[in-house]
Amino acid sequence: MPETAERNFQDVELNVATVVNMVVDHVKHTWESVNECRLRFFGGWVLADGRRTQQGHWVAEALRAARGLRNGIRVLPEMAFALCTNPSAELRGTARIRRERRSYTLQQKMVDTMITADLLTLPLMLGERIVLYSDDDDVVPGLIACRPGREVCDLVRKRASETRPNDPHLLALGVTVHTY
Repeated sequence: MPETAERNFQDVELNVATVVNMVVDHVKHTWESVNECRLRFFGGWVLADGRRTQQGHWVAEALRAARGLRNGIRVLPEMAFALCTNPSAELRGTARIRRERRSYTLQQKMVDTMITADLLTLPLMLGERIVLYSDDDDVVPGLIACRPGREVCDLVRKRASETRPNDPHLLALGVTVHTY
């Protein structure tokens, strides 16, 4: 997602559309034979008591609108509330409200670990290539763990691969790093 804070539904809708279009364009140009793309969106959307955040409701609505055929590719977006290995176990507390003086901020919790867990299991479950769109280096350990001897995952991010300190490890394992 873009670096600016999402303050309303229109921000979320624009960000979801931007990500979906970027993914479809990348997939179409990289793998011409792909005709379906499942997208898992990760974020801190569930409070400890099980209530969903306002942003979570906005993302759900934006993803419903993003579903469908785009540039010849069937787009199937979903919100990641649970790990792929146990979809009925929705995780609570992926969002935490933090009070700071006179204001409140929403913090994401467990999201990077959820991404890593899915990185390690999805290629084995599906037998398909996984493409991770992230500009966050917290996913690097998961990429390293899922790579040895397997062509299962690519990384797509905003910045060039030379700008990150752990890229030599990714490149040595044969991770293909794309930029957008």
